[in-house]
Amino acid sequence: MKIILSEKVLNLGEKGNIVDVKPGYARNFLFPNRKAILANKENIKKFNEKRILSQKIIENKISFFHDMKIKLDNLKKIRIFAKSSKDGKLFGSVNSKIIVHNLKKIGIIVNKKNVYIENNFIKKLGTYNVLFKLHKNIKSNIYIEILPK
Repeated sequence: MKIILSEKVLNLGEKGNIVDVKPGYARNFLFPNRKAILANKENIKKFNEKRILSQKIIENKISFFHDMKIKLDNLKKIRIFAKSSKDGKLFGSVNSKIIVHNLKKIGIIVNKKNVYIENNFIKKLGTYNVLFKLHKNIKSNIYIEILPK
């Protein structure tokens, strides 16, 4: 029986592969668990249309992330003002949420999950290098300067 895999199945194939399996395996395991669908002309056509649509969505996201990377690379440095003691220790800390908020003020929209700070937060005044992982291979570094309020 020919089927189209809806997801990766161990020892069988990747999502989208058309494979031959025994009818009982398809009926009793793959179909009930929504791991596969029957490979007829109609289902193959629908699956290919879905694949093309999802590919376009991914390309749009990657284009958006490249634009964000260009904006971050052009920015290079932002200043954040925070309350601190005389010896430079912050009252509280600067975390990814605060960085994202300050970037949003200047028109750069980034998700806080994409911000990577060493030790997850900043506790002292100074300049810090912050990594932005926007997508698998799209990364940017900017400097965050923490200044006293």
